[in-house]
Amino acid sequence: MEKTSRNEILVILNSSDQSAFGIRYATMSFSDLRTRRFCEQMAILVCLREGVTESGSVTVRAVENAAGELLLYFSLPTESEAFRVYSQVIEFADLDGLLDSRSAFLRDPDLCAEIYRWNGKYYLWYEFYTSPVRFDRLTLTMLEYGSVSFLDRSFLAEHATPLPDAVPLFLT
Repeated sequence: MEKTSRNEILVILNSSDQSAFGIRYATMSFSDLRTRRFCEQMAILVCLREGVTESGSVTVRAVENAAGELLLYFSLPTESEAFRVYSQVIEFADLDGLLDSRSAFLRDPDLCAEIYRWNGKYYLWYEFYTSPVRFDRLTLTMLEYGSVSFLDRSFLAEHATPLPDAVPLFLT
């Protein structure tokens, strides 16, 4: 395995490696069980080596060179593709829903939150520096307790009552 300048991991299989693993460029396809298993196992090794934690983040491209070697390029997401800042406001009809959601809320240093009360409802605003998959997973979990709010953070900051003492219940 070696890292290329295009943020890929290159795995080179010579003819004896190809024989040992039972794969060839000419027979490579998703429906070939040996090929699929080998590529899945290599993708796992690449993820472990490079610290990729999200599923679906690695793709593989196969090339055969003039010497008959099989070149497998495992692509990795760039930092900007993998992680961004996402935010959401969840509305809770009552305090019970807000408090029940605490057990589902992630404890992560890249996650911040604010809690507001306005017009008899409670609002949880959170911002998360993470992958879109992980953010969506958190949001879907939180929607089991509340609903997506049409109010945004700036409205809540101006009109609602902030509840800063409630925030540690979610983040610690």
